[in-house]
Amino acid sequence: MRVPGATYRLQLNADLTFADALGLVLYLDRLGVSDVYTSPVFTARPGSRHSYDVIDPAQLNPELGGRDGFRRLAAALRERGMGLLLDIVPNHLVAEPENDWWAGVLAAGAASPFARYFDIDWAAGGGKLVLPVLRAPLDEVLQRGELRVGVDEQGPHVRYFDLRLPLASGVEADGDFDAAAAGDADALGALLDRQHYRLAYWRTGIAEVNYRRFFAVNELAGVRAEDEAVFTATHTLTLELAAAGDVSGLRIDHIDGLRDPLAYLERLQRALPGDGDGDFYLLVEKILSGDEALPESWPVAGTTGYDFLNTVNGLFVDAGGLQTLRETYASFTGDRLDLSATAREQKARVARELFPAELRRLAAALAELGNADGLALAEADAEAALVAVAAGFPVYRTYVDEAGGADADRAVVDLALTAAEGEAPAAALGLLRRVLLLELQLLDEQPGADRERRAEWLEFVLRWQQFTGPVTAKGVEDTALYRHIPLLSMNEVGVDAERPGVTDAAAFHDAMARRVAAWPHTLNATSTHDTKRGEDARVRIDALSGLAGEWAVAVQRWSEMNAMHGATVDGRRVPDANEEWLIYQALVGAWPFDDAELPSFRSRAAEYIVKAAREAKRHTNWLDPDTAYEAALVAFVEAVIPADGDNDFLADFLPFQRRVAKIGAVNSLAQTLLKVTAPGVPDLYQGSELWDLSFVDPDNRRPVDFAARLRILVELERASADKASARALLEGWEDGRIKLWLTWQALRFRRERGELFCDGDYVSLETSGAQSNHVVAFARRHEGNWAVAVAPRLVAGVMEDGDWPVGPHVWGNTALRLPNDAPVVWRSVLTGEDVAVSEEGALSLGAALADVPVALLAPRSEASD
Repeated sequence: MRVPGATYRLQLNADLTFADALGLVLYLDRLGVSDVYTSPVFTARPGSRHSYDVIDPAQLNPELGGRDGFRRLAAALRERGMGLLLDIVPNHLVAEPENDWWAGVLAAGAASPFARYFDIDWAAGGGKLVLPVLRAPLDEVLQRGELRVGVDEQGPHVRYFDLRLPLASGVEADGDFDAAAAGDADALGALLDRQHYRLAYWRTGIAEVNYRRFFAVNELAGVRAEDEAVFTATHTLTLELAAAGDVSGLRIDHIDGLRDPLAYLERLQRALPGDGDGDFYLLVEKILSGDEALPESWPVAGTTGYDFLNTVNGLFVDAGGLQTLRETYASFTGDRLDLSATAREQKARVARELFPAELRRLAAALAELGNADGLALAEADAEAALVAVAAGFPVYRTYVDEAGGADADRAVVDLALTAAEGEAPAAALGLLRRVLLLELQLLDEQPGADRERRAEWLEFVLRWQQFTGPVTAKGVEDTALYRHIPLLSMNEVGVDAERPGVTDAAAFHDAMARRVAAWPHTLNATSTHDTKRGEDARVRIDALSGLAGEWAVAVQRWSEMNAMHGATVDGRRVPDANEEWLIYQALVGAWPFDDAELPSFRSRAAEYIVKAAREAKRHTNWLDPDTAYEAALVAFVEAVIPADGDNDFLADFLPFQRRVAKIGAVNSLAQTLLKVTAPGVPDLYQGSELWDLSFVDPDNRRPVDFAARLRILVELERASADKASARALLEGWEDGRIKLWLTWQALRFRRERGELFCDGDYVSLETSGAQSNHVVAFARRHEGNWAVAVAPRLVAGVMEDGDWPVGPHVWGNTALRLPNDAPVVWRSVLTGEDVAVSEEGALSLGAALADVPVALLAPRSEASD
């Protein structure tokens, strides 16, 4: 397997094309990146900013530069010995006529050769495809004359505003066609009745939609990747690019959406270059919750890195301070729930509100299975059981297949059933448990019947497993994480809702030991296009846990100061207490260093707060935006951040925010070093080599000033590499150059010692002394080669006077204990200074962290080389 040394994620679109990426290859190579990691490159909706809305997976996107542009980029990467990690989307395609396959289904229905491509329940739609695309009920739309029939070069169609839907072949001969074209609403209604689809009002249509969607997005239809013919059609171009050597690795988007992830991955590996036994570099976008482990049977290198993100982030959260924040939050907002309870509540809500059609079909199927087993089960009781168990699922999904469920699947189902007790009839819950674990009571004298029953049960389970993931994503990621927010930085994709907490040094070491043993080549991510905020904003907010007492007083004071800017809309205070708490924490995390950015920051902050309010779904939401409420929210944000940056609130807020920002900078440098040196492959999100203080998407997909980054890198390359230069960078920390410098130095060191970091052991290092709780350190070791990484944590108390946590006066007698076989003289990769080990085998932190707050050490002779 070719394993990347470090990846760099680029969000390609019309403003960052293949040609633009080609222009970055030299910069990324000099930075220390081995592989460019791109968003999907296949033909997507025109103007798409993310390209996950694929129209044609068999064509390279012309907006990005098409096949020629892609080949030039791939050739440039190969010339420099670099790779390309490509994001692919096997789970769904655009469900609109721009997609020729979908258009074929609209025109011919179940008889279309493309009908098998999409996950459609034709029986549920009465033989038709239900399209929830109308802005009003069909009768009203017809009476208003909003549907128009016509013929163009593509054939007969019906047009609804900008939406063009094909009509069935031969429809022109239909007696109602001419009348409908002339504006006869009754004739048009009759004509539509004879189509292979049924138009529905979008509000009610989500209860009738009969194709699997990507989450709750009507415009994205689930693809049947389990069908070999469909797999071939959707992967031909991907496999061609891999066979040509243009692509060296793949990221599989939304693996949990697929019917059988293991079977899919095995088929994909067999089709890729290599021996088909898992030796092509694959990553899966798999959200691991809590202690959940990636299935060891999957032929992949690992995940896209959310598990690493949450583990590392927990290092910078003070446990005692977090508890204080929780208490303050409960007092300020009146929210007495914990995240687990909020998550269960919201998963139950979205199951009913966003996925009613899927829920109804599952309930009918479960009731039918019960009735076949002699249990008279009403569909309402079956639905109650399904909602209660889905709400209690501690992970996104299980992986029961024809072979049955693993112990991990059984444990998940049992936990969810326990949480669901009392929420649904016991008989319904009992049946659901047996079905989910395929625990049939066999009828030995009827083996044929047993096989048929097992097949029916398995079909239900496979459908269920494609249901719980979207429920969790929408209920937790897109709702609960915006409703329960004692410390915003902990509310990230993959957070353990059952036990949200901190990572002490021992827990971090345990996690890394498991990582190096099981998934040494998985991705180490700290920002992605889907994270809730930029990596440096996150660890800034973490710092509040070390200043919890001050925060408690400050947030009350700010609320009183800003009360005059609030409003009342339909009897509701705007912002409510939860939103106000979120606003202050978000501002702490994202406040820019440069005052010149204030006007744009003001509008970005307002857009983020409106999105957060919609996601929380308390006073406004995406389906029914309350524009008056949202306008009041925007007015509040604009009042607390005036255009001139001058008011009483900011005069009080900014000195506190600057203290937090400096602590956050130390956290950021520590996080950067850990990402590069810990087991796994470091991943950089575009632009994050300088401070990344962005909000959630689309804010985190803004254009990146790569020219400025290249200019800084060139200047760093020309500068002397010594402690004076390092100290100067630290003193000028606000410009972000120190982060780019650390990233460059660490990636370059890693590249020079590829085997050490790709295949090396992970050795946790014991710390002793007064500040031992404020550092995490480890060594990497491989065939006599060594490196040591030292990262500070929980430094708010260490930085009480505002000074950087560097030097003997800060670290005192704190030291690392090295293994007996470790070298005795080390040299700092960052400053060039020697650091000696005492006769007792201790390495002084005051010496290791003499000039900058992090340390990357190599044996002196090796460092000299």
